[in-house]
Amino acid sequence: MRLSIGSMMIDPDSSALPVGELLRQAVAHHHAGRLWDAERLYRLILQREPRHSESYFYLALLWQEKGRPLEEEVCYRQAVEIRPDFAEAFNNLGFLLSEQGRWEEAEVCSRRALEIRPDYVDSCVCLGNNLHRQGRNGEAELYFRRALAIDSNCFAACINLGHLQKSIHLELAELWYRQAMVIHPDSSEVYYHLGSLLLLQGRLDDAESIYLQAISLAFDHFVGHAYRDLAIIAWLRDDWGRARGIVDCLTRYNHYKDDLFFWVKDLVVHQVVPGGVKKPDSRGLEKLFIIGDSHVLSVHGNDLQGPWGLMTANAYYVRGVRMWDLAMSESNERKLYFMSLLSRLPPDSVVMFVVGEIDCRPHGGMFKTAQKRAVGRSFLACLAEIIACTVEGYLEWLSMAVAMHHFKNIVVHGINATNYTILVRKEDEEKATDYLEFLQSVNRQLEQKVLERGWYFLDAYAATRTEEGVNNRRWDLDGVHLKPEFYHQAHAWIKSPP
Repeated sequence: MRLSIGSMMIDPDSSALPVGELLRQAVAHHHAGRLWDAERLYRLILQREPRHSESYFYLALLWQEKGRPLEEEVCYRQAVEIRPDFAEAFNNLGFLLSEQGRWEEAEVCSRRALEIRPDYVDSCVCLGNNLHRQGRNGEAELYFRRALAIDSNCFAACINLGHLQKSIHLELAELWYRQAMVIHPDSSEVYYHLGSLLLLQGRLDDAESIYLQAISLAFDHFVGHAYRDLAIIAWLRDDWGRARGIVDCLTRYNHYKDDLFFWVKDLVVHQVVPGGVKKPDSRGLEKLFIIGDSHVLSVHGNDLQGPWGLMTANAYYVRGVRMWDLAMSESNERKLYFMSLLSRLPPDSVVMFVVGEIDCRPHGGMFKTAQKRAVGRSFLACLAEIIACTVEGYLEWLSMAVAMHHFKNIVVHGINATNYTILVRKEDEEKATDYLEFLQSVNRQLEQKVLERGWYFLDAYAATRTEEGVNNRRWDLDGVHLKPEFYHQAHAWIKSPP
């Protein structure tokens, strides 16, 4: 298939120039951001020389800048059809296909680029990324290391080795991120990833140090994340006034959009009034350690009464953790974070796990997975299998993890009723009914299997649902998370093992 050149107004003076000069001018326009002028000249060249591979290549780059991937792909394919040894075009086509999840096609292109140019660093990195996304980590590591063997200052290889090692070896991930920082000390991306790695291991001082370096750089999305995580660190240190100050500062950047930040902002604003600080009063109580997703931030600092007595919640936050992450047989970064955090806790601790709300979102997690898999079979039967597999796998992994320690008591937090049901109902009444039954089933199975293990169960679902099963709004903060005040009375919904 050949890209249609179309008709454009052509400057008569340009049409008389040699192709080499036209290409030079076109690329100059392109680099200066004058895309219309560049496109005009690329098309003029192709009218005169329809098999001019470089013009197709540069047109592909132009389409990339304009966000038109279909035209971009067509141009790259034209370039490599005309010139089968065009390594740069094969490399870029491989990257484009990889970004679209077309792994096998992308791999073929990257390998072809390396056949043509064995020392092509970009293709080593592109192929490594492709393999990593497919879970072929051993092969991916070989190509990242090959890139570094060619260029020891390859930033992309170092940072991607950090990403890869996060699911295998946290200490090695940290080393690779720090090496990437040495190579590119002005990269907000690597500061954010290293800070996040440290934060999610509970190393608040180390994470804060890295994030403070990040926010000295020009503001971008990663710097915004660093501010957000600094607010979380201040919150976890009970420095609520500083958390409020950071939130107010970040709010001024109107173009920064992040769901987690909006939740942190809601929590901080709810608890901390301007000009004053409402700090938790722990009164020297023993600590109840809380590990889990963003819901732990609501629990943190509150005094919780339970069969174990009155204790103050001390939270460890693992961003985005799902029951599914812990239920998987393969190693992953969130399992490693959990193991790292558990190793920091003193013996005879009481530990609460707050995981599962993300698994129960209607447009993701178990419900969405069942919709995708229920092709030619009952949706509800498929959903029941996924619930059973996920809940059992999650609790089985927790059992293994805590068995390595001598904790006094284990508490598992149930899934609260959220406003998601209202959103689902607007789309489909029948789907909303299925979703209500799904959320009830998850909590029922969690409760049963938790109590069978001799652990305690905090039935947040019973506390937050109406008779119909929707959010009763009593403890609702943002439609998903609970107000901290809920935990002052949570003892009423703690169930003990028989």
